[in-house]
Amino acid sequence: MKLLNDDLVEKLVGHPFCSCGDNLFDEEVLVKFFNPLGRAYWFILEAEKLDDDYLMFGYCDLGLRSDCAEWGYVSLRELDSIVLPYGMGIERDLYVKGSVRDNLKALGLEYHEW
Repeated sequence: MKLLNDDLVEKLVGHPFCSCGDNLFDEEVLVKFFNPLGRAYWFILEAEKLDDDYLMFGYCDLGLRSDCAEWGYVSLRELDSIVLPYGMGIERDLYVKGSVRDNLKALGLEYHEW
């Protein structure tokens, strides 16, 4: 699956770094990436194009422990380079909507607002 399509690129362009408000957990998720064979999730809120790649900012939960999840940056190239068993890769949630908080609750994931 292609991780970004033209509609998502247009959405990301409208959300450059530092465009979110004060409470990031209440911001709308622009795109959600996930490991279809595991418990890793990336909830992307902002992004900027860098040469032929996108650097994206959001909440990342790699499925280790709830206190290991963090806000951070990931590149599209990095996500696209992950090779999983059976020739699979990271996928994009086609139906994501709502805030980071809403998505975490829907998945039953714990989160910490330090």
